[in-house]
Amino acid sequence: MDKTIYPLILTKNGGYRTELQTYLRKEHEGKWYLCQFYKKFDNETHAPHRWNERCLEEMCKMHLEVYLFLTLGIVDPKAKNTFNELFYELDENQEPESERLKKAIL
Repeated sequence: MDKTIYPLILTKNGGYRTELQTYLRKEHEGKWYLCQFYKKFDNETHAPHRWNERCLEEMCKMHLEVYLFLTLGIVDPKAKNTFNELFYELDENQEPESERLKKAIL
């Protein structure tokens, strides 16, 4: 299954709502795991001329969350979210991140 992996971020715009989604790869005990990052925000309370500014603000917040997770986050393969689903999933592609990025660029 193809997933949008950071630094790429999938953006969906629909009316007054925007969704940002990406997966982050992180290594734990020699295995690569994926963790989903998702943001949804409405623009109903903001003036239309501020829409691009609002999107940029939310994108910056998402980059900050990803950065903090990369630097401070700890992978626990047994951790579950509020829906009782595993927070991390084993990535089907177990190649190192440097190799994955080389292929993505070329």
